[in-house]
Amino acid sequence: MLINKSDLWIARGITGIFLRGASGCKTLTQLGLMSTLVNRNITLKGRRTSLRLEPDMWEALFEICVRENCPIGELCTQIDEAKEDSSLTAAIRVYILIYFRNAAASDRPRDVETFLGEAI
Repeated sequence: MLINKSDLWIARGITGIFLRGASGCKTLTQLGLMSTLVNRNITLKGRRTSLRLEPDMWEALFEICVRENCPIGELCTQIDEAKEDSSLTAAIRVYILIYFRNAAASDRPRDVETFLGEAI
C-alpha cells in the first residue's frame, strides 16, 4: 500500500497512533504498518520468557487451557519439550491448529448417511 505523506497527518491517541487521510482515520496496525502480535510473559520450566502471538492465537491457547484444565505455563512447557526443530511460537501455532482440527473431527458424524439423515 502506497501512502502519500503530503495527504496524511499523524495523531497520537489514547489507543495508539493514527494516520488521517482521504480514506479516513486508520491506525498503523490497520494500515499494515505495525505488528499485530501481542507480547505476553509466561513461565517455562521455572523461568520467565516472552512469547509473541496474534490475539486470536492467544485466545485459542487460553481456550485450550480452560478445556484441558491446564495452566498456560504447563501447557507451553509440554509443547516446548515436544517440539523438535522449530521455535516455541511456531510449535504453539501448530499445536493449536492440530488441537482444534482434532476437536472438529471428533464432532463430525462418522458416515455421510448419518449426517444427511440429521440434516433432512
